[in-house]
Amino acid sequence: MARRRRTRTLLLIAALPLAGAAAGGWRWRIAPAAWHEPTADLSTLPAVMSMAEYSQLGEHARPYVLDLCGAKAALLCLGLTHTNDPESPDVALLRRRFAEFGPSVVLVESRLGYGWGGSSAAVRTFGESGAAYVLARERGVRVLTLEMPLAREIEAVARREPAERVALFYVLRPYLGQRRFGPVDDPAGFLAEYVRKRGSHAALGGAIRSVADVDRLWARDFAGGPDWRECDDRAGWPGYLSDVGACANDVRNAHWLGVIADLAARGERTLMVCGSSHAVRLEAALRAIMRK
Repeated sequence: MARRRRTRTLLLIAALPLAGAAAGGWRWRIAPAAWHEPTADLSTLPAVMSMAEYSQLGEHARPYVLDLCGAKAALLCLGLTHTNDPESPDVALLRRRFAEFGPSVVLVESRLGYGWGGSSAAVRTFGESGAAYVLARERGVRVLTLEMPLAREIEAVARREPAERVALFYVLRPYLGQRRFGPVDDPAGFLAEYVRKRGSHAALGGAIRSVADVDRLWARDFAGGPDWRECDDRAGWPGYLSDVGACANDVRNAHWLGVIADLAARGERTLMVCGSSHAVRLEAALRAIMRK
C-alpha cells in the first residue's frame, strides 16, 4: 500500500509540468542567473555618465533601445521601465525584439531567484528580467546576470562610504524597490529578512541589527520627511543615501562593462535587459566597447 502511494505521488509530481502546459503554455523552473567574472581590466574600460550628469539630462526616451553592431559581435540593449505587469508594452517589446535579434546570450539586471511558471508568472515575480529568462529557456539561450555577488558589491561600496550609511542603503534597497509597485503588506516583516541577510555583513560592522535600528537611524537623519515605510525609489534616495546609491551604481556599472566587454570579445550576440537609466548612462561606453 505504501509503495502504491509513493508511486502515485511520483506520477503526480511528474505530471505537473504537463498540467501547466495544458493550462496555458510550458512552465519553467526559474533559477538564479549564472554569474560571470570579467576578465577585462576594468580600469581600462570607457567612462560611464555620472549620476550628476544624468540628473541634468531631463526626460529621455522610455524604453531606451541601443542596437549596436561591432566587427564580430552585436549588442541589443533594451532599457526598459521596471514592471511586474505581464501586459506591459515593455514586456511586449522585449518579446518582439528577442525574436528579431536572436541572441546567443542574455544579460539581465537581476540575480533572479527560484520560482516556477510561464512568462506571466515570471514577470509578476521577477519583472522584465523574468520574461527574458523564460524567453531564453524556450530557445536554449544562456542567461547571465549583469550583477556581481552582493557581498563583493557591499565590500566595494563600504570602502568608499561610511558603514552605517551603506548598511541602511542595502537593507532598505529591496523594500524601496518593491514599494515602487504599491504598498507592502508587512513592511517590518519584509525588512526583517534583509536586516538578517545584509545587516550582519562583515564589512558593515554590525551597524544595523534590527528593524528598530533602521527606525532609529531614519528618525535621526531624515526627520521631517516621510517614514521609510512610505518611500519608494522612483524619485531617488534622500540625503546621503543618494550618494551611497551613486557609489553602488558606479561599482555595478564597472562590473557590467567588464561582462559586456568579455562577451563582445567572444563574438556573442548579446541581449541586455536593464532599466532605461542604465542604458542612457552606459550608452557612450557601450558604443566604445562595440567599436573595438
